[in-house]
Amino acid sequence: MKPSLLIAIDGFFFQFGKFGIARVWRSILAEWVESGFAKHLLIIDRGGTAPQFPGVNYYLTPLVDLDNLAKESIALQAICDREGVDLFMSTCYTTPLTTPSLCLVHDLLQEVMGLEIATPTTQEKFYALHHAVKYFTVSAHTAKDLQQFFPHIAESEIITTLNGVSSEFYPPSIEQLKEVLNRYDISQPYFLIVGERYGYLTIGERHYYKNAIHFFQAISQLPNPQEHSIICIGGQAELEPEIAAICQKFQLYIQLLSVEDSELRSIYGGAIALVYPSLYEGFGLPILEAFACGCPVITCHNSAIPEVAGDAAIYISGRNVAQLTQALQQVQQPEVRQRLIAAGLDRAAQFSWARMAARIAEELLDTYTELQAGALPPVNPLWLSSRKLYIRQSRFWRLRQWWLKIKKLLKLFTSADGVN
Repeated sequence: MKPSLLIAIDGFFFQFGKFGIARVWRSILAEWVESGFAKHLLIIDRGGTAPQFPGVNYYLTPLVDLDNLAKESIALQAICDREGVDLFMSTCYTTPLTTPSLCLVHDLLQEVMGLEIATPTTQEKFYALHHAVKYFTVSAHTAKDLQQFFPHIAESEIITTLNGVSSEFYPPSIEQLKEVLNRYDISQPYFLIVGERYGYLTIGERHYYKNAIHFFQAISQLPNPQEHSIICIGGQAELEPEIAAICQKFQLYIQLLSVEDSELRSIYGGAIALVYPSLYEGFGLPILEAFACGCPVITCHNSAIPEVAGDAAIYISGRNVAQLTQALQQVQQPEVRQRLIAAGLDRAAQFSWARMAARIAEELLDTYTELQAGALPPVNPLWLSSRKLYIRQSRFWRLRQWWLKIKKLLKLFTSADGVN
């Protein structure tokens, strides 16, 4: 029997892996299972990639076709109609046609950094932010960015719900630390980088917003940089050429690893520091995870990062290499480390996935009450028209991509014939 309220959660983002936004949503879903709110959920499972929780209803459907996102709205609405869905949320900006939607906004990276990226995925984000009836943001700074770049959204429609930190992250014991370091042949002392090292290229400049190149430039300026290992968790499977060149020139020892959270906990706990020189973050989850594991943090004072780090981190400029080199030395002083570790543990204790999940659940229930009372605005007819138009545009976009591939192949064949 259908519950009084049924909320569809599109697990789209889980098909990309387990980090970043997927980690946020996995934590929220786990809290909803624990609190019993999951009885209201229907998780749209893309190709079996969604995390599986006992007692939760799933609707298995194929992976999202990234070249045909417009048609996803039609397919999602068919699911909503068939299952009697009242409200809809997506892990990655997909939308149905008429079912009321709520958005969880993690950042406005593209808009803030001026990234001129015209892909179906970025267009879907634009449509989703116009279709939703309410919005959740993971930081006050993201809420501010949302209003700046989407002024049609009223302040009353935005609810800020800070991310939390998993109970899996806590200071490891000496035995746990030794076991994981031995398993991966990690040599101390080491600095730690978590997540993408580059991210998107900002327009007109050579740096990337994740800005890890800044760390490698800085560590190479230490008196004896070879005395420190560098551990990179996540990110691209191969080292970026500019970073590889620095490592080779200064003989830096670096390991690229993919690990489970239970192992990451120990790697955090054994590091000299997490170095997180990002130029923009909607939240900055690795900072919080490092704090919870007793790992000092060096990061930048920009965007939402101060909301997360408070006074528990060493702040540096994302442009000043000498300043970061000084911070890499400073964090190795025992009195500095002790202060940062204690402040970080206190800071991490202030964030809670349970509190975030409860706040979102409360707003979903309130929205359902408004829906029942007829207080929600009807779907704008222009929305439906725009979706039909976008479907036609998507067909053109796919044809254009195929034509570019064919041209490239023809050019290769022509060049080969010329050589022969």
